[in-house]
Amino acid sequence: MNQITLDPRIGPNIILQTFRALEERIGALETEQLASAAGLAAYFWHPPSSMTPEPAAVSLFEAVARHLDQDGAAAVAAHSGMLTADYVYKNRIPWIAKCVLRLLPRSLARRAMLMAITRNAWTFAGSAAFRVERVSPPALSLHHVVLPPLADVWYRSVFESLVQRCDPNFKLCRIVVEDNINGSGRTVRFF
Repeated sequence: MNQITLDPRIGPNIILQTFRALEERIGALETEQLASAAGLAAYFWHPPSSMTPEPAAVSLFEAVARHLDQDGAAAVAAHSGMLTADYVYKNRIPWIAKCVLRLLPRSLARRAMLMAITRNAWTFAGSAAFRVERVSPPALSLHHVVLPPLADVWYRSVFESLVQRCDPNFKLCRIVVEDNINGSGRTVRFF
């Protein structure tokens, strides 16, 4: 589980893949302008290759929400999440694990993938804490989320797309958000 730190970091794919999804939707020039408006021009021109400050992801998702209409912003966040899951599956999951996942019954493969997501959540959750509350039917949660609400769509897409690699029927249909009483972000549940 993640620890809340004074300098929270998040994996670079939240930025890299959101830029990529934006470029596909609005083009490179407009994406560069959006990145500049968000204070992230340096990341646009020199993509990060290591953990990045969580506030950069906050700025990016806030800029996307301001720049695009609600449906367009949600489509970009969902596509970015799918691209992130594709990257993770292709580059971060060992080939032997992929072979094993293909051989397992779907229910066991789903459980194994959710366990792997839990072990590696620190790379994409930032200062939030990820939990699998139930495997079937699925119930996942993030606690102490500080990213803007648009990021909830990104998170759902990442989780769903990763698990669908071993269980094509896996679906997270609802997002329920609760504000934390102590002001430490939000709790986001995915069902």
